[in-house]
Amino acid sequence: MIIENGFLKKAGGLFLIFCLFLFSSYSNECLAKPPYCSDECNYESYCDTSCTNADGQVITCYQWGICDPKSLVKTSIKVDKAYPYPFPDPYGFGLQMLYTIAVGKGFEAVSVTTQYSPDDGQTWYTDEEARSPVYNWDNIHGDIECGSAKYNLMSNHTYTLRATLNYRDTYGSVYHLTSNPVKATVENYNPPVLYNNVGHIPEPDQVNWRNAGLLPSNRSGLLPETPAAAQVIFDVTLMSGTNIDAKIAEALNRARIEWRDHARTSIIYFPPGSYRIKSPIVLGSADSNIIFQGAGVKGPNATILQCNVGKDGTCFQMLGSTGASPIYDLSADIPKGDRLIMASLPLCPSGSDRPDCFSAGNWIHLWEADFPAESGAVVGQITQLESVSPDFRMKDDASKEYLATYGLRIQKIQPVTNIGIENLKIYRVDSSKSSDNQYGSGSNFLLIYAVNCWLRGVESELTSRHHIHISHSSHIEISGCYLHRARYYGGNSYGYGTVLGESSTNCLIENNVFRRLRHAMGIGTGANKNVYTFNYSREQYSTYKVGPWEISYSDSDICLHGRYPYANLFEHNMNEYIEADDEHGKNGPYNAFVRNKVTEDNIELHNAPYSAVLGCEIESSPPVKTHGNTSFSIEGYGKLLYVNNNPVPYENAPWVPHEFKFLKNISILKDVSYFYTTRPYFLSPGYTWPSIGPELENPALKSEFDRKVSQTIPAKGRYDAGKETYISKITVVTP
Repeated sequence: MIIENGFLKKAGGLFLIFCLFLFSSYSNECLAKPPYCSDECNYESYCDTSCTNADGQVITCYQWGICDPKSLVKTSIKVDKAYPYPFPDPYGFGLQMLYTIAVGKGFEAVSVTTQYSPDDGQTWYTDEEARSPVYNWDNIHGDIECGSAKYNLMSNHTYTLRATLNYRDTYGSVYHLTSNPVKATVENYNPPVLYNNVGHIPEPDQVNWRNAGLLPSNRSGLLPETPAAAQVIFDVTLMSGTNIDAKIAEALNRARIEWRDHARTSIIYFPPGSYRIKSPIVLGSADSNIIFQGAGVKGPNATILQCNVGKDGTCFQMLGSTGASPIYDLSADIPKGDRLIMASLPLCPSGSDRPDCFSAGNWIHLWEADFPAESGAVVGQITQLESVSPDFRMKDDASKEYLATYGLRIQKIQPVTNIGIENLKIYRVDSSKSSDNQYGSGSNFLLIYAVNCWLRGVESELTSRHHIHISHSSHIEISGCYLHRARYYGGNSYGYGTVLGESSTNCLIENNVFRRLRHAMGIGTGANKNVYTFNYSREQYSTYKVGPWEISYSDSDICLHGRYPYANLFEHNMNEYIEADDEHGKNGPYNAFVRNKVTEDNIELHNAPYSAVLGCEIESSPPVKTHGNTSFSIEGYGKLLYVNNNPVPYENAPWVPHEFKFLKNISILKDVSYFYTTRPYFLSPGYTWPSIGPELENPALKSEFDRKVSQTIPAKGRYDAGKETYISKITVVTP
């Protein structure tokens, strides 16, 4: 061991002498020879030499011999790769690049400038001008403003990326070195929503679902228009009155005056705290443009309204009426898709709005009084007259063919309009019952003859019967809400989340969370052209009585409950079981189930003709069950990419039924949504679009960076994170 160590010491000394000799020879050579300039440093370059090449670039080279590894370091920057990248809010979609920096002896990296070009390098835009060189990556967002605004790079567009290293020498002179260009394509985050702009559901079996939800803020004189903001705010705690009910009444009275006398929208504001309400909050036909708003639903800033109005009472009531309007019989049929009412009806004199005549802008109820369905069905639509001359024309297409032989009728209604409830919690505290199976008939929210009203970011915990009951209404929006738990889960319509019925039309149930309810989303009694989308339902719970015991059983959380619901769209929902039952008679045609995820059971349809089931993820087998006169306008998971191992053009590809689960991985579907025209505003970049169901394109052609369909939705993500409600469109006050 001593001999070996001595030998190593001698060898090391000789190697050091050799290096010093090389250093001396290189140094003498550098001093003796004139500067030689090339476009890069290499073995033939001389130490400590600087010159300007033909392109005007200053080149400085260092050559210290083989003993110093820095002698071979070249100042450089190289983009290694770039790929599509979805960013957290508020940054949207873009690209990410990875790069490698090397700095030669005598230089110091100052910063990196990253750029992108949308036109193959003809035009360059700077993403970040002076990024710290400690990073080896950058996110290319595009023209971003922080906050709620998002300016994404273009969907499905290929960009050229590059990076420039900004560095300096020991004298402070700054140099710039640009990398190689690399191309990457942004995720197709806003694809066409329907194949050939029509979709695979046959056109005769579709309706225009895109009208669902609130009306626009500018309707060329037709009312109501959704208010863009409020002009007045009333803090209930500052109102006169001996208790909270009196204070609410005073605030409501002032808000009514603001609308009646000044056409101003009011917010009735509940600061953080708990308020025990013993009287229902009631709004009628004359009420409009009043918004009840809290400070939140959780934590120290929560606004909690403890509803103690009795088991048969309703916490919030929005009650329009028919007033004294007479009913008129119609003698001409109205074909599906038509908007003309061929009738001789009385016209109101100019400036008059008597109940017995019609004017443009009147809201009406059109229905078949003698339709052959189970008792309680009100088959028709709540819509508006766009014009009365030269013809009576509705703003909405007829959802089905309406026949005069079924007692087709029309009546003017006087709806309550533009009432909003936002960012607060309702907690039901009245729990008395009159018998073992009678827990009261009260809902937490009741809307009858209501138009353009909404609940946003509302939590509703416990209900006597229904959380939200919507009847004879149109353009109602329930979004970002959390509805959970009931006093009773037995028969006779107990334990429901939302209930739509009696000709309700164009209502939107969107992006909500439902938990522990008998039927989270129930619909029947002639409701049509409504949209349920991006809702998450879990822990469905139903009971029936056996003697003194309540026995639980599995039931549907999306339930078409007979009495002829028709032409409704269920899309991108995530729930346990979907059923169109015939408990109360037959279901209507044209109901569509698109890209839903059913986690525990299946889609089961009783007496539901011309149904569409398209691109759904269904756990059970068989995934789709039918009974009675159920028929399909279309039933398929997607279209098959390969036949006998040969690729097939999409338009000619055969359909894959939902039951052929072994073919799911080689199936695609180019229908994304029959409601949305673009990516939903609440769908953050963490989720793909579409979010459930088959891929849009051949998954075998995707790169390692391309995402597959998420197979989950934001409402579930919020629930898992303990943030069940969502509100981004809260009404603000502007002078």
